[in-house]
Amino acid sequence: MIEIRIASPIRSCTDGASTVSVPADSVGEAMDRVMCRYPKLRTQLCDEGGCLRAFVALFLNGDDINMREGLASPVHSGDTIEILLAVSGGCEEATGEGLVP
Repeated sequence: MIEIRIASPIRSCTDGASTVSVPADSVGEAMDRVMCRYPKLRTQLCDEGGCLRAFVALFLNGDDINMREGLASPVHSGDTIEILLAVSGGCEEATGEGLVP
């Protein structure tokens, strides 16, 4: 089984579960299985064409899958996939400093 760790902002899509275990042979298969189990997760992570949104990052055992074979990266029992979401935003008032001098 592959353990998939769910980022806090999207745990509402997995009924609050922080981890989900699925059988799979690749990262893509594991992601497809977890999104089939939790359809709301698919709408959060994928665009209309079924591709992962730009702000979604997947890590296999701590390594960005883009540095491996992407969604085709093989997985083995005991591996961990982390779903992380890029965060942006903030405001000048929060830090008291702007980005441009």
